[in-house]
Amino acid sequence: MNMTYSHQSFWVRVKNNPEFIFLRYLMVGLTNTTVCFTTMSIFAYFNFHYLEYTAAGYIVAILYSFFMNLHFTFRVEGKILKRLTLFFCVNLSNLAIVELIEYVLIDKLNWNHLFSILLAMGWYVVSGFLINRYLVYRQKEE
Repeated sequence: MNMTYSHQSFWVRVKNNPEFIFLRYLMVGLTNTTVCFTTMSIFAYFNFHYLEYTAAGYIVAILYSFFMNLHFTFRVEGKILKRLTLFFCVNLSNLAIVELIEYVLIDKLNWNHLFSILLAMGWYVVSGFLINRYLVYRQKEE
């Protein structure tokens, strides 16, 4: 079997098979991190204040993530403004929960910083996927 064919075959399966939806979600998350960091770096290069370049990075990353999840991960159409509003609310709420998890584990329970951050990140990824799949990007109104 040709290696190129094998990689192409795998990529086609990932793109087209509903069973790979969580992998597509993770891929969008990884590229989203790159988009956020790149945007922040560009704004920092042009001497924007760190609060400005952080906000710019997050806004661009959230928009990128929204549209990539809309078209690549979940493949839904319509109700863009409603979905975008929900997406922002989900992400901001989830970020607040992550901060609370980290605060409790690190400051109140004196757990290891890295372990606590990884637990909080795990929460963010799994809950974000479930909420986005069943609320923001659901196919039909119930």
